[in-house]
Amino acid sequence: MQKSTTAEGTLAPALFDEYAAQWHSKISDLGNPDVTNYFANGTGGRLTYLTFSIQRVAELVSAVGVKYIKARFVLMPDASSGQYRFSLVLFAADQEDRRLTAYYLPDAPQDAPPTVGEPLPGGLAGLWQAAWAEASPLTSAMFTTSYGVLKGYNFDLKDFLTPLFTNDQPYDKQQVRVGMGLHSYITPDDQYTQTFGLMVRRFDPTGQESSGKLQSVADFEFFDLSTPCPPVI
Repeated sequence: MQKSTTAEGTLAPALFDEYAAQWHSKISDLGNPDVTNYFANGTGGRLTYLTFSIQRVAELVSAVGVKYIKARFVLMPDASSGQYRFSLVLFAADQEDRRLTAYYLPDAPQDAPPTVGEPLPGGLAGLWQAAWAEASPLTSAMFTTSYGVLKGYNFDLKDFLTPLFTNDQPYDKQQVRVGMGLHSYITPDDQYTQTFGLMVRRFDPTGQESSGKLQSVADFEFFDLSTPCPPVI
């Protein structure tokens, strides 16, 4: 069997193409009953974020000529269950849309479950996160716009660069979390719709562990990925 990743946690280009095509194929079926299962987190709940170590993010923003950090959606086969699971890859691109880095995969999920009762941020990000948590079932329509199936989102460089500016220690333990949400709005033809979106913020797991208290989310600003793909390549 061909290896899907390297020891450094990147996805081989041929497999990225395969898994991205799998995502597009499955979500193109608006009657697909398995969409909710793609986002199962393995503990009976729903995936709400993916984590990238701050070192990996530093590598992405260090690529010479980087202008954008791009997130692309993939469906990867789960080795234990044989089911497809949602993931995303990040890569750096320049002004001319040339890919500058490998396809970076998220960190492996932690064995410990997420902290129960972790507070949602106030304001718009909280509304988006709550809508994602409460939606049942998830449908292909939530990942489809008038331009077609969402392939991912494009970050402006600053959305990933800003979380790197921190004095929190130890620095190498900091994380960047890409959170999931649903944007709700009325379309031009007066249809209520919900569309999948992403948010990024820095997270300090050591601060939470050492104090035994929940983190104040006021210190960790969310950035919305406001440029979908398509229509932007």
